[in-house]
Amino acid sequence: ERFPWRGASLAIHLVRLMSVVLGAGTVYLTYLLAQTLWPERVGLGLAAASVTAFSPMFCFITGSVNNDSLAMLLGGAGIWLLVRLVQEHGRTQDGQRHTWWRDVLLLGAVLGLALLTKPSTGGLLPLTALAISYVALRRRSWWYWLTGGAATAGLVLMIAGWWFARNAVLYDGDWLGIERFVLVLGYREPPA
Repeated sequence: ERFPWRGASLAIHLVRLMSVVLGAGTVYLTYLLAQTLWPERVGLGLAAASVTAFSPMFCFITGSVNNDSLAMLLGGAGIWLLVRLVQEHGRTQDGQRHTWWRDVLLLGAVLGLALLTKPSTGGLLPLTALAISYVALRRRSWWYWLTGGAATAGLVLMIAGWWFARNAVLYDGDWLGIERFVLVLGYREPPA
């Protein structure tokens, strides 16, 4: 592993650097989320970003080779987009529909990529359904519910659906591929 790195050592260092950059993006999204929720409290955004950045496990994960760094970044982006969606479109006055399309399409793309990165980010899907339902209810419009649901679900299915369909075909109906994953890694002794 002496510098200058070559071969596998160089590849690992480059991927670790990319993981650190993704972690920095997650810290920034944490700041943005706090600022979006509490814009008058600048210090709160800095505090939230600091807690995230200096958490020992966060530092460990973002300094290693894994898919967690990308999942954290995309999950953070999804949460921030959900908050913005509710704040900007949850008002009862009429807004511009082109921003609705932009926001739900971006949200669908981020959620699809997050789900493809790590299936555990699927926890954002029910939150998305709640956020879109909230906006439709506040605006008293089925249009927002139907278009928001169709746009986000359609993009999620287009981006990540093929992977789960592939798993179901390859692994006898195991669409998450969990059984294959456990076979590769082995079972815990004693079971968790």
